Amino acid sequence: MIPNDKRAEIISYLSEVSPESDVFIGCDSQVYKSKGYIIYTSVIVIHINNKNGCKVFTNTEKETWKNDEIATRMLRETEKTIEAYEA
Repeated sequence: MIPNDKRAEIISYLSEVSPESDVFIGCDSQVYKSKGYIIYTSVIVIHINNKNGCKVFTNTEKETWKNDEIATRMLRETEKTIEAYEA
């Protein structure tokens, strides 16, 4: 879940850029088996005016690894992407 302060920063930034700017949202994860956790990083990228560079917002979360299948991890990445979109 994206923290409220970061959410406010994203909303503020979006109000300052052209409506022609694109927004890309995604999530990826890295398993640390020996340490027993997974790091998920969600990313929101605003491509300014579709041509003037971009602004990147990230949020990283650590969760306990439960020896899950890769499909379960990919589903969790999808859930986190949807959460970022709804924020």
